[in-house]
Amino acid sequence: MSGANAPKPELLAPVGDMEMALAAVHNGADAVYVGVPGFNARGRSKDFTFDELRELVRLCRLYGVKVFFALNILLFEEELERIAALLPRLAALGADAWIVQDLGLAALARELCPDQPLHASTQATATSAESVLELERFGFSQVVLAREMWLKEIEATAKALRAAGSKADLECFAHGALCVAFSGQCLTSESFGGRSANRGQCAQACRLEYSLVVDGRKADLGERRFLVSPRDLESLDEVDEFRRIGVKTLKIEGRLKSPEYVAAATRAYRDRLDGKETTPEELSALSRTFSRGFFSGWLHGPAHRSLVDGRTSAHVGEFLGTVERKSKGRIFARFADPGAFVAPGDGLLLAGPKGETAGGRVHEAAPEPGGAWIRPSPDCDLGQVAPGWRVFANDSPATERALRNTWRDREKRRRVGVRFDLAVRPGLPPALVARTADGESADASGGAPCEAARTPASAEWMREELSRLPEPWRAEEIRIDADPALFLPRPELRALKQKALAGLESLRKRAPERVVLSEEEALARLRCFHICEKKSPDAGAAGVPGKPELHVLVRSMEQIGALRGLDLASVSMDFEYGVSRDEALEEIRGLGFRAGVATPRVMMPGERKANSALADLAPDLLLVRNLGALRLLRGSGIPLVADLSLNVANSIAAERMLDAGFSYLVPAADLNGGQLLRMAAAGRVDPARFEVPLYHWMPAFFMRHCVFASCLTDADRPGECGAPCRRHRVEMVDRTGEGLVLASDPFCRNTAYRARPQSSLRLLPRLLETGVRRFRFEALRETPDELRARVRLALDALSGGIAPEKALESLGALDLTGISEGRLFRNDGWKDRKKA
Repeated sequence: MSGANAPKPELLAPVGDMEMALAAVHNGADAVYVGVPGFNARGRSKDFTFDELRELVRLCRLYGVKVFFALNILLFEEELERIAALLPRLAALGADAWIVQDLGLAALARELCPDQPLHASTQATATSAESVLELERFGFSQVVLAREMWLKEIEATAKALRAAGSKADLECFAHGALCVAFSGQCLTSESFGGRSANRGQCAQACRLEYSLVVDGRKADLGERRFLVSPRDLESLDEVDEFRRIGVKTLKIEGRLKSPEYVAAATRAYRDRLDGKETTPEELSALSRTFSRGFFSGWLHGPAHRSLVDGRTSAHVGEFLGTVERKSKGRIFARFADPGAFVAPGDGLLLAGPKGETAGGRVHEAAPEPGGAWIRPSPDCDLGQVAPGWRVFANDSPATERALRNTWRDREKRRRVGVRFDLAVRPGLPPALVARTADGESADASGGAPCEAARTPASAEWMREELSRLPEPWRAEEIRIDADPALFLPRPELRALKQKALAGLESLRKRAPERVVLSEEEALARLRCFHICEKKSPDAGAAGVPGKPELHVLVRSMEQIGALRGLDLASVSMDFEYGVSRDEALEEIRGLGFRAGVATPRVMMPGERKANSALADLAPDLLLVRNLGALRLLRGSGIPLVADLSLNVANSIAAERMLDAGFSYLVPAADLNGGQLLRMAAAGRVDPARFEVPLYHWMPAFFMRHCVFASCLTDADRPGECGAPCRRHRVEMVDRTGEGLVLASDPFCRNTAYRARPQSSLRLLPRLLETGVRRFRFEALRETPDELRARVRLALDALSGGIAPEKALESLGALDLTGISEGRLFRNDGWKDRKKA
């Protein structure tokens, strides 16, 4: 349902510990989400124990709050038995939903816990109705949309889903940190340090400083140093629009933040959902508990320079104004908002035009018209501070105390409304029924009929007794049907009340009845799952294992001619913004190669026609990079290859993708060599169905944010920038000198490729032994001569004409930046960064 009569979205709050859970519950959350130990996308958080998860679920059920378990990471082959043993135990806890990214995990959950609702994580990169419908087909009842979607795109998605008869609900992020890259599509942390965002170990490379190198020269960007660090999302003014569209759930980001942050955000959005205006105090609390500066994100369309202003990447708090003058250890801050305030004890942050900062505590604050004289603590060095510096309050002890009181003060805690019906009738024991608004009821009755009263009984004392309730109850209605001629002792009524409330509590805490297997049964099902559902490979698609094949991906017209005469199985094109494919397709076929086309990395609403048109080109294969394009192109009759952006990391996921219509698939970039070999050898999928990159440039960031427009122009929106991506070669370079090569796709989305190519050549003999026969070579900015030389080395290695190690050494000699092997030969995993 959508429109003015649509139900309120439920408010979903983050939980990283029990204190955060209390903050969420007592400030009005309808639901909370919490990570499952070892399998959630917050590797730096403190994991709940199993007993703590059970306690959390029971606490939330008592207050009528849903609980979602996050299992939102990719699974590796060696983890399948462990997760299979864990899932039935989780199902027994009775969470209302599991938030899942991995399609293999989703398939396993459907097999082992068939009545457990599944929600598709934002890591699944759902950006259109087509992708939501595909996820629904895979068993998901709710889908978290990508944070890059505009409100009008969310609305178009909702309308298309209703037209298609979909029952899937939509969930959208409403508040908190924004990733600059599409979730599920960021490989920066994995590429540079082995800390994969798809495994909960994001190193937040988007928050680092970068310089911009344009056509070989460093660009002067002034005070802009954080080129891909977005401001935080705040959508209080968009809440009514979410409701009109029919969004089921609004989500607050922040499992790594504080309980005070959870309290402030939950209360502000609860009030707005309930039709109350946001107060200045609520806005101040939101900013001071955590803010990189608030913005509406992508909700109103692209606004590149507003989304990423480049001046900071960390918490700054509430913007108060600017320094107007300085005198004798004090500054006069001219406030931007007449309602701004600062008080002794508040945290003070002063930010200069070139990234300089100073800060400390406020010792004195003397308000004056338009601002205040502020004397900071002695540790705040005012020496470099000058007029024009920005002034922030980045925490407030008074605000934090008030927020903590929302769950620590008994009088302010959430209550559960109860309606009592008391009957005291002749010849019957007294009976009390307690009911809650959401349908539970519990009754209690005395042992013997009441005796005659010596004087007429009054119902007032009964009403007073029933109105005095312990936490979490609150009497909302009391109805008494008492014969005044009968006497009911107060202790007996009190006992009836206690019994009825105990019955209600037991009902509310009870987990829903679900199919729950033993660990032994689950593992047996997993083994049967591997045997009974194994699909015989389609000989026409997979072919007979034999000679290894090399498939080349080119990114410019000039690269195609360099491949003339080489023994290649196919050549596919993946062009940047503004390059036509028709001429390229004809040239590739003219050279005698099968010709392929790559879809964009995502498909947004409004891009259906452009994606469908790829099939109209009648290529010999389609490299598919998103689930929406899969749904569009599955019936084309053209062989489909699932690219690494679909994050296939285990054999169950691989089998599901082949069942969905793919002929071949590229394994996820998160796999090291051992994990890749184990998946290929698992027996569920013919290894001839895998296509492994021998040489490629790791796509680190994939963004809807355009760095070209943001840094090289004053434009906020596509079409206003003059297409600098077509005129300049641009790299982002971090403090260590590592570079990221920027490219723009046909829809102005940016990919930042790691500036050193990655090769799996040393893994080649073992891959061939396993049965892998398809290999890929991905070009980026190689000149025609460079490309031909490198492809010939790869072909020589495949044919056995040169040892893989020698080919790798020669490739390195051809590339000035050297060749990376990424994490392929690293088995140490990521450093355990869990909090104690």
